[in-house]
Amino acid sequence: MDHVDGAIARYTNNQTVIGSWFDKLGGRSWSGTAGELLAELSAGASEAVKGRKGWPKSGRSLSGALRRIAPNLRAVGVDVGFDDLEAHTGKRLIRVEQVANP
Repeated sequence: MDHVDGAIARYTNNQTVIGSWFDKLGGRSWSGTAGELLAELSAGASEAVKGRKGWPKSGRSLSGALRRIAPNLRAVGVDVGFDDLEAHTGKRLIRVEQVANP
């Protein structure tokens, strides 16, 4: 998904890891906490990538970064939503889905 990598590249040096995660998503939607998303991204990243200055150290920093690049992601057909709460726990959920190619 080169268009996703391009949108993210303006803000982070981790576009390969994030782009490959979107490729694995394969057009399906994903929902979970920022911490869960960070764990998934970290599982696909090398230690060298995770050690870079721009790599998020917590779910909170990842959520902030996603909020900043959300308009760029929407421009390339990836919708990121932050409005959902998990029932009974109140955990804030992030929803990621591919909506359409521009």
